[in-house]
Amino acid sequence: MTLPKRLTDMGFSMAEVNECDFDIYYTISKTCYEKYVDEYFGGWVDVIQRKMNRDAFDKEKSQSIFRKLLLDQETVGFLRLMSCMTR
Repeated sequence: MTLPKRLTDMGFSMAEVNECDFDIYYTISKTCYEKYVDEYFGGWVDVIQRKMNRDAFDKEKSQSIFRKLLLDQETVGFLRLMSCMTR
């Protein structure tokens, strides 16, 4: 899996996810979803969210193509591709 040239020309790249990436995964998740969790589920509870995000992170690593998205070597997001097979 590779990024289109126009993205690599802008400084984007992808890299394998490893265990050390969980903290940035959690920070990005919190940045993206905290206001919605606050609004619809009564508030972001760090202990609960950290557990839920840890479970999701571990599942992604084992069940899909899971990469971190970098901009000038800084992690800015995560990308997951899952395979769906039907018969």
